Amino acid sequence: IVECLSALAIAATATTRVTLGSCVLQLPLREPASVAKQAATLQHLSDDRFVLGLGVGSHPGEYAAAGVDFKARGRRMDDSLTALARAWEHDPDDPYGLDPAPRVPLWFGGAGPAAVRRAGAMGDGWVPMFLSPEDYRVGLERLADAAAAAGRTPEDIDRAVVVFARVGVA
Repeated sequence: IVECLSALAIAATATTRVTLGSCVLQLPLREPASVAKQAATLQHLSDDRFVLGLGVGSHPGEYAAAGVDFKARGRRMDDSLTALARAWEHDPDDPYGLDPAPRVPLWFGGAGPAAVRRAGAMGDGWVPMFLSPEDYRVGLERLADAAAAAGRTPEDIDRAVVVFARVGVA
């Protein structure tokens, strides 16, 4: 599997209209300062067509291979989201700050309570995987509740599903 953000950088320079996004980047496995810079670069290269899809993943083996505690992934995600927001703030006193600060939409993958809470509280979008239509309907209700708890409306959050398709001759 190719590295997601590198592949998207190539796509950003080869396209002009499509929205480009990661679905989903496991943020707890990465250094948030690097992800912030990579995402800001992709937003610039794509002329604001990049969406950063984030999740925590569900495979302990991926965390073991990266030397990261699987059980700490939720806390690492929340800490990393704070770090992303801080990196993307415009600070006129910071000579290394980004000006203008990038606006990178965040979509959250996953259907668990924490993923839905994050999407409702701060997400621009929610994209769960492998849900039945009934489970998706329940997820939308939970997303509406999470948005309301954060002072938002469900309409503030784009909703999608993952569809696998093969392009080309079979």
